[in-house]
Amino acid sequence: MSCTRTDPAPVEIVEVVDRPPERLSELGDGRAAVWYARPDLWNENWRRTVMCLLSHDELLRSDRFRYTEDRDSWQAAHSLVRLALGHYTGVNPRDLKFATGPHGKPEIAPPGSDLRFSLSHTRGFVGCAISKRALLGFDVEDVMRTLDRGIAAQCLTEAETEFVRPDFSDDWRSRFFEIWTLKEAYIKALGLGLSIPLSGFEFVRLGADGWSLRSLSNAQAGSTSWRFFSWCIAGRYRCALALGIDGILTAV
Repeated sequence: MSCTRTDPAPVEIVEVVDRPPERLSELGDGRAAVWYARPDLWNENWRRTVMCLLSHDELLRSDRFRYTEDRDSWQAAHSLVRLALGHYTGVNPRDLKFATGPHGKPEIAPPGSDLRFSLSHTRGFVGCAISKRALLGFDVEDVMRTLDRGIAAQCLTEAETEFVRPDFSDDWRSRFFEIWTLKEAYIKALGLGLSIPLSGFEFVRLGADGWSLRSLSNAQAGSTSWRFFSWCIAGRYRCALALGIDGILTAV
């Protein structure tokens, strides 16, 4: 099972292979950049270089992982965040300090910056999205990983389940992860953690033009204008980005 790739035009996608990227576009309003890497493809010299960006506390946190693959993925993701934020802020990546928001969302520590970021990782792939001022959420999943149909159905609304059609289509896994990553990206962008129920909103396919968010409750209100992007990398890593602009969302 695989997924096809379509690049979202307002989003610059940057692959980090063995050196910091160059000649990138400016982060204007309503735009975002997504940096990603497949750490298994990094050479040893580059791996050592980026791992040296991590703080002592980050290294201690990563050592708590039971499996080596999960530890390496976590380290690579947080190294990538430092590298990307260092590029856009002009600050040495090792000197960046982070804080945690009231619902656990990481942010640049005070005095801070107008940059927002969101990171996600799965085995074999790490990524982070960055924008200015906009609400931002990014998620990635491996469409080849093990997935239980029963559990998957519990995460979707009736309309989303109809789109996935787990009982009738051989391609249901790819469509499930397309929906799931969009929902995860939206929740991350809100920064309210698990206080937002998955049943309180759903995504509706708009043909080839993308996705629309439909609220099924009064869980969210405000003047935020949302844009959603979904694409695939290397035939198996489904990515989603939620970008909220033109207002401030308020939880009610």
